[in-house]
Amino acid sequence: MFAFQPTDFFRHPTPSFFDSPDGKNKFALAKDDLTIFSHALLELRQVVTTISPNINVVTRKVDTNVGPPSSNDLELSQAALNRTTFNGEETDLAGAINTFATPLLNASEENQTADAPLPRFHILVTDGAQSTQQQRTDTSCTKGSDYVCVKRQILALLEKGWGGTVIGIKSEFGGKVYSEIQKGLSIQYTSTTNKAETYRPFYLYIFSPDRAGLEKLVTNFKERIRPFLASNDSLREFPLSSLYANGMAKVEIKLEGKAKDYVESTIYKSKDEEQVRVELLVDLNTQRQNIGMQTVPLKVTIPWSSQATDTGTETELLKLLKWELIEVNDEKKSKKENHRFPELKLVKTEVNEQGQVEISVGWSPQTGTPDWKMYRLVGRLNAEKVVPVWVKHWSIQTDIKHEDAMKTLNLETSLTGLANNSLLKEQIVAEFCIRVGED
Repeated sequence: MFAFQPTDFFRHPTPSFFDSPDGKNKFALAKDDLTIFSHALLELRQVVTTISPNINVVTRKVDTNVGPPSSNDLELSQAALNRTTFNGEETDLAGAINTFATPLLNASEENQTADAPLPRFHILVTDGAQSTQQQRTDTSCTKGSDYVCVKRQILALLEKGWGGTVIGIKSEFGGKVYSEIQKGLSIQYTSTTNKAETYRPFYLYIFSPDRAGLEKLVTNFKERIRPFLASNDSLREFPLSSLYANGMAKVEIKLEGKAKDYVESTIYKSKDEEQVRVELLVDLNTQRQNIGMQTVPLKVTIPWSSQATDTGTETELLKLLKWELIEVNDEKKSKKENHRFPELKLVKTEVNEQGQVEISVGWSPQTGTPDWKMYRLVGRLNAEKVVPVWVKHWSIQTDIKHEDAMKTLNLETSLTGLANNSLLKEQIVAEFCIRVGED
């Protein structure tokens, strides 16, 4: 079962991704007279045909309340063409997401139990506006559309092991944008033909208890919608459960300054080809004991997944990571007497402006027989801070000016913290073994 949740895109008579009927706000559409928004809905319907086993499409309208499920196969196509499809006055986004984990109970199936199978995929289509007077009506957040409740409902699904992602797409727009801050205020806004930076975004919140199936659905949808996009960055994604890396990371070392005189480096792969190992040899000349710790920059290259590459540039993605240096304990080695061990330190837990991880290496001040030590350098998603740059760029804090119509009110607030779930917060994106010293 494919549960599709259209929301408040056309809740008012005039706002839409089509030209207004009076002709005053007419603007050029695509050559086939369909907007990117139209194509998105049509491609969502079409991509269902690639899923096996075959599934049905069920739609709901989301207004003050979440409407009953409808199995009319044409509703999704009609929503892509008919700008009056979404004409409610409010949107209960939290209530819509709350239905995802609930079996579809139809009037014709009165004896159906709560143990009935859940719909396999859920897609909530929204302009991201939190438009409801029902702000957190109860502590369970089963209703109400404030960002706290929406976020809580999403995190509840992720903690159950569901897969999830948020896709933002910019499309042509012509009509009124209604302020959520200043009730009664509307902004007449029309995007400019062939200028993607003037387009207005909409969002697909996609969730499924079948994480592998969700990956395939999202990948297929993005491949089908790309030919209709106005620019490469008109589609952005915030993966909430996917792997951000697809394969083994690589590392380069470029020694500069004094480090070139005192440090040698070797990089090689282990026999199992699963891990990169870096070997650093530090000059032991006793006449140069006081040279201090030497900085060693590591240029990391990560094979980002397709989900991650739609999240940001390589530099932006690297800045989503936090790095940790872990000493590999060797009890026999630690008990050795009169041995001198090298020291390895992490300069800072994030990459620098050049996209490099900086470590410092040197020898402890003790005397004794020089020995070696092993470390692990691990790069993880910084779940507490992971909010893609595009989310910040598409977000605004007020919606009362004309230029505000191109962005989404409080989008950053709504999505901040969603990466802090069990599927992402411990995800290792890159890992290296670093051996320091000599045999």
